[in-house]
Amino acid sequence: MTGIAPADLPQKDLRIQFRDRVSLDPSFVAWIEKFVEPDVADRFQSAEEALDALRSPSNLTRTHRSALSVSQPRSLRPPQNTQVIVQQSNQELCITLPGMDFKQQLIRLIGLIIMFLGMSYVPFAMLIHLFSFSLLVGLGILAFSLFVVYTSFVTIRRSSSPTFIHFKSNKFFIYRNIFSKTSILDHGLITDIEDVFHTLKTVSSGRSRYESRVVVIQTSSGEACFGWDLSYEECSWLVDVIRNWLDR
Repeated sequence: MTGIAPADLPQKDLRIQFRDRVSLDPSFVAWIEKFVEPDVADRFQSAEEALDALRSPSNLTRTHRSALSVSQPRSLRPPQNTQVIVQQSNQELCITLPGMDFKQQLIRLIGLIIMFLGMSYVPFAMLIHLFSFSLLVGLGILAFSLFVVYTSFVTIRRSSSPTFIHFKSNKFFIYRNIFSKTSILDHGLITDIEDVFHTLKTVSSGRSRYESRVVVIQTSSGEACFGWDLSYEECSWLVDVIRNWLDR
């Protein structure tokens, strides 16, 4: 009726959205929607029940709307002010986690510049004297400072890039696009997934250690984690989204 494959139609809370693409009686649309409810228990349980509902469309429309308002899972609704993007169809699920915002990038960049100037002062001072020993030491320190600055810049660039969690076909991938190249952080088979949950993990950053909440995809071969520094509500929402998609 829409001329579009169901997998290509938009979805909201796992329900296919097609009302705005057809010109049909609202009661008939409600009758069709009941056939494609995500929860099998909410669908017609027999052909007789479906025929009875078709003969009494007013009752179906009233009941269907009431069921939608009561049974719609709150956990599948994105938390307020979240920047996490979820796109899904019957064939794939893609979650996009935002990278570091501009303010955070600017603060780290200023710190990187100060660090570079501080580390470069000694080698530049040695180069002025032009003594062989001082020259070699100065070049060595300069090379080391450039290496530290480069690795710090890559770290900033990596943290500012969005993270993608992609479930497709029989595999899932966690990756980032850094410098126009795809960097795979983790991957696995969907058939190997044993559980999806969120928990606190200890994070090491230099000498500091702190706990951060993450989403964990538990497989038969280990754990794949993502979502560092997301809120409790965002982690709970993503866990429910993934579980519902896997149970499709």
